[in-house]
Amino acid sequence: MNNDIKAMTDGAAVVMGLGGFLGWMTPVVALVGGILTIVWMIIRIYETETVQKLFSRKKDDAEQEYGPTQFHGGGGQQPSVC
Repeated sequence: MNNDIKAMTDGAAVVMGLGGFLGWMTPVVALVGGILTIVWMIIRIYETETVQKLFSRKKDDAEQEYGPTQFHGGGGQQPSVC
């Protein structure tokens, strides 16, 4: 076989291999990108002032009912075990 034909065959094999790999990889990249986008949007929504007020209010209500030691991890007496 001629060297030119071998080089063309090798090039075609590489192109077909990359095409198959990229054909497989494209949906995976789209899936990962979609998941990361969803996670990022959840973080952004959680950081909004409205959501922080909702979580803060629930935390404040719980602190008034149970005391600050259960939520802040210190400063008060530990419950005694009988």
